[in-house]
Amino acid sequence: MTDQELIIDALEQAQSILAECIEPGARRRPEFAINQLLRVLDRRNLALAQERLKARCGLRESNKSHRYSNGYDPHPNSWMGNGGQLW
Repeated sequence: MTDQELIIDALEQAQSILAECIEPGARRRPEFAINQLLRVLDRRNLALAQERLKARCGLRESNKSHRYSNGYDPHPNSWMGNGGQLW
């Protein structure tokens, strides 16, 4: 799978998770949705694909506290904040 395909697949999965949450009559379970989003979006291979794609497109790295973070402290269950071990 190419970097572009990997990123698009993850975004589509995340959109599906969010759509299920806002669907009329859906059971609102924010913790479950967040955990699902973490499983989809907080993966080392996805972060590395993002970095490679940014480099190929000539986008410079931003000054963030962690190479793969969004500027926030990593979630304790994240591979970024848990030594690469998810749960």
